[in-house]
Amino acid sequence: MLTFLAQRDAIDAEVYTLGIFNLKLYTSQISGLSLDLFRRGYAARQKVFDAHAKYYKDIPQDASPIIKDSRRARREAGMSDTDIIKQMGTLPIGMLSNTVPTFYWTLWELFSRPDILAEVRCELKSHAIVKQDDGFALDVAALKSKCPLLLSVFQETQRTHHIQAAIRRVMADTMLDGKYLLKEGNYIQMPGYLIHSNTSIWGPTAAEFDPYRFVNPDTKRGGSSFLAWGAPPHLCPARQFASTEILILVALLAMRADLQPASGKWEKNPALDFNDPITVLNPKKDILFEVKAREEWNGKWTLLMSESKLRVPLASG
Repeated sequence: MLTFLAQRDAIDAEVYTLGIFNLKLYTSQISGLSLDLFRRGYAARQKVFDAHAKYYKDIPQDASPIIKDSRRARREAGMSDTDIIKQMGTLPIGMLSNTVPTFYWTLWELFSRPDILAEVRCELKSHAIVKQDDGFALDVAALKSKCPLLLSVFQETQRTHHIQAAIRRVMADTMLDGKYLLKEGNYIQMPGYLIHSNTSIWGPTAAEFDPYRFVNPDTKRGGSSFLAWGAPPHLCPARQFASTEILILVALLAMRADLQPASGKWEKNPALDFNDPITVLNPKKDILFEVKAREEWNGKWTLLMSESKLRVPLASG
């Protein structure tokens, strides 16, 4: 059973929505039905596992280090090859449902604002780009720690485009605001979009894209105000990895290329594909871009991957 509780404040138009569902009741209701609810899903998942098993039998020499190192680490931890394959089979879910669309929209939000793009380029040039004899190098440690505007654009993109809902089990009967009783054993669904657009958390500009919002983050906000990586204490374990790879790609494109829609203008609110079961929605239709190299930044590019253990200072922690 799925129950929605909503309260609308007519004064400030704030919407506070809770979705609560009892999985035990729901599963008991559908268990007697002769509907094909899971068979095709299991079959599709098995195809993914089988494809990974075939791939892992003979991993190409040029395979990504994440593939090789992940298998090595799991083997050292005592995992069987079968379990390793099944775990790695879930990797594309995180990549395609979160990392890829977040990267796309970060580019969109950055390149559609020429003044912000110019500031980010200046920030990168001053703090993260190293001139070398045969080209340039991007200092990844500096990228993480000395480029607050780029990080802010990235996190503001997450705040404004993220739609995932965090789900938590109610461990004991809990009364919220003296009005809503959450019964033990039920599950509460916390829609990220409503929390990310709540003016009591993010101020009167909550509905707007503010590229500077996270440059000097408000430390008074609780950890559950930014849900792009989940809600504490359960956060995406790969958030540092994903954030770093997105920041690297955006930084390299910002320095090396100019991007412009083939139509000549940036559409303000492109239609979204709501059929994708992902955390960040893709555009409904493909958008063609013109890509022009920035001549002054042509040359060989490398990444300086130091032994630094610096973390990206994410709003989620």
